[in-house]
Amino acid sequence: MAGWNSQPTRISSFVINSITTAAADQPGSEAAISTYTFAMAQPRDTAMSATANPVGAWERHIHRRQRNPELFDRPAPDNLALLAARQHDQRELEAFHQQMTDIIGDLTGSTESARLLQLKTRLDDCYRQSCGLAGDLSDQQAAISNINEIVTTALRRALRDNDEAGRLRLIKHEAERLRAVDQWQQPLLADLARTPSPIPDTEIAASLLCEPAETMLAAWQQLDKAKRSEITSQWKTLQQRTTPATANLIDDRLELCRQQLPDEANS
Repeated sequence: MAGWNSQPTRISSFVINSITTAAADQPGSEAAISTYTFAMAQPRDTAMSATANPVGAWERHIHRRQRNPELFDRPAPDNLALLAARQHDQRELEAFHQQMTDIIGDLTGSTESARLLQLKTRLDDCYRQSCGLAGDLSDQQAAISNINEIVTTALRRALRDNDEAGRLRLIKHEAERLRAVDQWQQPLLADLARTPSPIPDTEIAASLLCEPAETMLAAWQQLDKAKRSEITSQWKTLQQRTTPATANLIDDRLELCRQQLPDEANS
């Protein structure tokens, strides 16, 4: 985001004022940023929404391996591994809430546009992380999106008069972020995007076979050509040593991938 900070003091005061004003004017919200603070800091006690994850990313991958042992090159995990994964997910959930508390403090204390741009990156990271966590974090995700939109709008207006190139880069970044947000709603894509990911690079091929065709194709599009070629080879190798049902599944998935990228299949 270099080049966006040519007028740091002017931009910062504009952003802070805009955040406060927008929070006050936001339909259905309280007239203060504390609305967002509460939403981020508090876990929900109500029934989980349709998009909530019943388990976290690490436990989810344990279940993939337990339910599909023939797809993976290592023994199916036992109950101790499942317990360790749940504990890992719980630590990540606690870290997420702490990180959001820290971000709120930085938001109200920011004095330079550079820090606000860093804040946007942290908000994106938190949103991506939240998509793989256990439980219903829809309120927190809505709060993150609201703050991100407010900060982005203020920065865009401030950059309009003094940094057109920076403003256009910001618009491009937002378009990419919104596309990514849609992808992260699918647990597999959220798990692959996490750092660190619970899915080792060597188990991406097997994990894709565990998912419905629609999810698999969405993930397939996000992989580069070299990785797709590698996975295709791994699937063909697996066909030689697996059950007829799994071999047929691999044939079906290979055909779907060829249909999605016919030029690549013929290269």
